[in-house]
Amino acid sequence: MAATNVIRKVLPYSTLAVAGAAAYSGWIMYSRYRDARAAEERIEKAKKDRAIEQRRWVNDVLGDEVRS
Repeated sequence: MAATNVIRKVLPYSTLAVAGAAAYSGWIMYSRYRDARAAEERIEKAKKDRAIEQRRWVNDVLGDEVRS
């Protein structure tokens, strides 16, 4: 009977601890996903900007004869 009393006293605290750990783990996973996504978007934007700049340079050097 004493063991069940201890379990009943500890259960709310352990439930809160598990819920807190799950929330923390979920936040860490989400923030890493968000940061990775932002980094990929920055890389894609840099590639597009570089391609536009190269097209401008080609048009400046060769004129408007070359169309992309």
